[in-house]
Amino acid sequence: MKVALITDTYHPQVNGVVSSVDAIAEEVGKDHEVRIFAPTDAKSARGFRSLTFQPYPDYRVALVGPRTMGQIFIEEGIDLVHVHTPFTLGLAAVSAAKRLMLPIVGTFHTLVPEYTHYVYGDLGGLLRGLAWRYVSCFYRRCTVVTTPSASMRDILLARRLRDVRVISNSLNTEFFSPQDRPPNHDPVILYVGRLGREKKVEILIDAAPLILKEYPGSTFRVVGSGVQEELYRSMVRRKGLNGNFRFDHYLELPDLVDAYRGCDIFVIPSDTETQGLVALEAMACAKPVVGADAGGLRDVITNGVDGLKFRPGNAEDLARCVLNLLGDKNLRERMGASARRKAEQFSQGRIAEEWKALYLSLLERGGSGPSGT
Repeated sequence: MKVALITDTYHPQVNGVVSSVDAIAEEVGKDHEVRIFAPTDAKSARGFRSLTFQPYPDYRVALVGPRTMGQIFIEEGIDLVHVHTPFTLGLAAVSAAKRLMLPIVGTFHTLVPEYTHYVYGDLGGLLRGLAWRYVSCFYRRCTVVTTPSASMRDILLARRLRDVRVISNSLNTEFFSPQDRPPNHDPVILYVGRLGREKKVEILIDAAPLILKEYPGSTFRVVGSGVQEELYRSMVRRKGLNGNFRFDHYLELPDLVDAYRGCDIFVIPSDTETQGLVALEAMACAKPVVGADAGGLRDVITNGVDGLKFRPGNAEDLARCVLNLLGDKNLRERMGASARRKAEQFSQGRIAEEWKALYLSLLERGGSGPSGT
């Protein structure tokens, strides 16, 4: 079969959607033909003319219509369309696939309504409902909708989407793996991810002084970039924490794996994760995860087994979880081992089999019937 993977975000960006697209292309591509369509030419993707998205300059908006996409699908002999984003490229692809009667898989990676503040500022909250209406209508046009966690499936079902299936994000568990190394002299607490408002990194910054009271030599390593980066840096300066915080704008993959291996605890404060791929990456490196008890992290972290959950938005509770782990080396090691075992369930090869089975079942069924009512 020939599968089209459609994404409005791709290299040089680094995020969960890009990782998911690459993993599917790599694994499914071993047995079938896979084409990636993105806003710009990058890696193995076919790009389109695009403009910078001014509210978030790392993103680009593809300028392409359904007629052009449809012609490309015909020329390429595409059998099935898998859309990963509901923006201009995704919209053109769904419209074209509907006209050509191709099966459409729509993956819900991101709680898009929680990002309206980037476009509308303080009005974002007022327009969140409209954003949900758009996203719901978009995914109802897909034959099948997938999302990486059961928590997100429940949210989508409540939005009157019918055929919603859970297929997890995947990771290379051979690349993201533990490594024996000397213990850190002082604790290292790691965050990896976009530095955006929805990621709630300020909760970690607010928790830091409470942690430093007991472990004054602790290092808080923040890996990532985004529109909130300078705000977070200024928060650290105001609190007098410069000596304890280290910001890394970007790391190549080998260095990123080394960062996971070199930390004692991984923290993810966001309460809007559909799953939290970075949490799985840390777990694959045998690190316990402290995460917000919200969204997809509820399914990723088993509290007290492979990590600890804290009350969303509560810096004191986050600090309590981190201090509990820092105070018990055996507990950290035991949770780290459990985390590694869980991460192995999300290997690229295993998840790819689920994608291939879904694609083939839709081709056998035929057509692009809607997922919603």
